[in-house]
Amino acid sequence: MASVDDVRKLASLARIALDEKELTEYAQGFDTIVQYVSKLQNAPLSSGVQAQTQDSNVFRADDRPYERGQFTDDIVAQFPKKDDDYLVVKKIISYD
Repeated sequence: MASVDDVRKLASLARIALDEKELTEYAQGFDTIVQYVSKLQNAPLSSGVQAQTQDSNVFRADDRPYERGQFTDDIVAQFPKKDDDYLVVKKIISYD
């Protein structure tokens, strides 16, 4: 069973503020959630669905790559402030 301290640590990591009552409630319900998730891991897969056991490439084939710089002029034209082909932004980092 998960303790109140376990839930407090998880809430801290998730940056969630919980009062003592909520900590107690979540500690009591934590094991139920873990048991439910373990049941899902053992659930049979429906036909046509395969479990992925290896990493696979989920990206599309790059059949028609864009010509380099094809959209640059359109993008630069939309800059509110620019210096040649560079976007000018307010300085937010200082190394002083």
